[in-house]
Amino acid sequence: MKLLRIRPIVAISFLLSTNLNALPGLSQSLTLSEEKAQLGEIHYSARVGGTIPTQGDTFLVQVLSEGDVLRRIQVGTNEEVNFQVVQALLLVVEDSVGQARELTIGNANSEWKESVEVPEGAELVGISGASGWWIDQIRFHFSDGSASDTFGGTGGDTDFRLLLSQRDKKWKGRWLGFWGTHTNYLESLGLIFWPIE
Repeated sequence: MKLLRIRPIVAISFLLSTNLNALPGLSQSLTLSEEKAQLGEIHYSARVGGTIPTQGDTFLVQVLSEGDVLRRIQVGTNEEVNFQVVQALLLVVEDSVGQARELTIGNANSEWKESVEVPEGAELVGISGASGWWIDQIRFHFSDGSASDTFGGTGGDTDFRLLLSQRDKKWKGRWLGFWGTHTNYLESLGLIFWPIE
């Protein structure tokens, strides 16, 4: 398996936010500070997935704000047995006063798989899986070194692994959300994160 190392970059124009109108429910979850992003305080990884030019709608969703904790992730897939790919992600976040909220990225009418509980005291630090025209399968990696099961189908002609960098066994960033594209299926996916030097 080829290992893909991604360095933090700031390369995404906030013109992406203009496409959020096509995604009801996602635009209100966009709470990124344009000023901070221009200063380089919010970073974006490259996207993985989609081996064809992107066809779908663009999304850019910050999941975590200060004091928030990601508690649970669910993966939505299609119901076709011979062609199963990732359609959506459902993220459950708890704020600093214990209130939970859910954010859905992609097709909310997916068949939802068993939840991935984020280990206590750990944070999401990356994803891995396989893709072709879409994200065929996905797995989640956490700061304590653990990883979830793999969700999705068996297709995908390209393996991917997208993790925040480490230095001296410490993670150099904090995951904040995802950006990418989707049609009826999740087409491409990248990380939004806060760098920690």
